[in-house]
Amino acid sequence: MRGAGFRLEEERTPCGWSKGNQMDKKPFYHISPVPLEKDTILTNGLYGQKIRDPQFIASNYFQHIKEEIFEEVRAIKYPTAPSRLNSVFLCPDLIAAKFYRSTWHKYKSFIYEIEVLEGEPFIVDMHLLECNGFVYGTIKSCAEKYWQLSRHQDSCTLEAILNGKALVRQLISSPSIIL
Repeated sequence: MRGAGFRLEEERTPCGWSKGNQMDKKPFYHISPVPLEKDTILTNGLYGQKIRDPQFIASNYFQHIKEEIFEEVRAIKYPTAPSRLNSVFLCPDLIAAKFYRSTWHKYKSFIYEIEVLEGEPFIVDMHLLECNGFVYGTIKSCAEKYWQLSRHQDSCTLEAILNGKALVRQLISSPSIIL
């Protein structure tokens, strides 16, 4: 993770996204463990509420600390970037959505197509979040790279942070009944 393989560039990644945040008007995708109705407006800040809940902190302390360090770096050095604690999380393409659902949700969530109504999705590499339990300096370094939009050249672990308004357009995939 020491920067090897990460670079800032304007080329397209294997998943088809360019380095910049100016996206074509493509749909985004949202992973949810609960069913959502068509035309539902996603709620900003639910993740932030969870991360700062005392019961969550008691059982997920390292994740809480990591998120607080990421927020501190953002607030001080990248104040125009959207806060992870006050946003909605989307996937910039269906490949990333399927990867995220299979890896972190074990196929037990829904995938929805989303239309961004307000705001600009901020596309970042989720791989840089894999630093729970690391020492402060390492977490801070990952946070710097995250907010600078550093990405691994072969990354398909992209997420879109949206401090805006997003509408559920349609259900793409239901939870798996196999697992």
